Amino acid sequence: MKTRAESTWLILFLLCVIGVASSVRADTENAEESEDPWASPVFSPVKANSGFAFHKETFIAPASWSDDYNGDETEILAQLSVKVRLFKTRLFAAYTQKSFWQAYNTADSRPFRDTNHAPELFYRMTPDNSRLVNWGFDVGAEHESNGQRIPESRSWNRIFFAPHYRWKRMVLYGQVWYRISEDECAKRAPGCDDNPDITDFLGYGKVDFYLQLSEASKPQLMHVMVGGNAATGKGRASVSYSFPGKSKDLFWYVRAYHGYGESLLDYNRSITRVGLGFSFTR
Repeated sequence: MKTRAESTWLILFLLCVIGVASSVRADTENAEESEDPWASPVFSPVKANSGFAFHKETFIAPASWSDDYNGDETEILAQLSVKVRLFKTRLFAAYTQKSFWQAYNTADSRPFRDTNHAPELFYRMTPDNSRLVNWGFDVGAEHESNGQRIPESRSWNRIFFAPHYRWKRMVLYGQVWYRISEDECAKRAPGCDDNPDITDFLGYGKVDFYLQLSEASKPQLMHVMVGGNAATGKGRASVSYSFPGKSKDLFWYVRAYHGYGESLLDYNRSITRVGLGFSFTR
């Protein structure tokens, strides 16, 4: 029954992704209704009135390999990330879910090793006036957790500021954050803070660099991310490359990751992973 439940979850996940993808593509084709001057290739357009759009990368990697964790070495890595405009303003609500499914680990009934949930609320200012030119910024709050029980429970809350710069085919997106302390909670209930040292490994910020390598009609995109804590010498980096397939709604996707924090469960373990799959947005 456990395997059947996990298979049902994956089917629902895929249907959700396909449904959102169809909605977002319809919005993209209706470009005259979009008020987001930073649409493709990084910032998905959002209608002024309502409707979902992609937020961060949304992808499925049926083959992702790493020998740094316990269990089957090959697992399915999937991420869904959407946002919605609130009250016809620059205020957005967003949700990102990333899952690590050991679908090929038949000995342990194909378990989900970890699933991270990250709702957030943020305000986005884009360069729609002469003072900002090519600059914009996001400011908001995010909660991230994996929904597991102690001792595998992980969570943190943070407020962030994210300036971003766009020039021709390049986008530079930085983010700095402050973790909201859980010291008082830990004093009242030992173990309340699941990961008090998480900033030692993930630090207080990161930088994402996007470069479109070809014409907009057939966009190839490279994405490089680096982040960490200079004081502890802990950090993380990833490189992904995507290019269009035969369908305009899908992109072939290759990804490499090294460092801490790929999943909340492994926030304090250095992981090296290579993945291959396809993405709905970059």
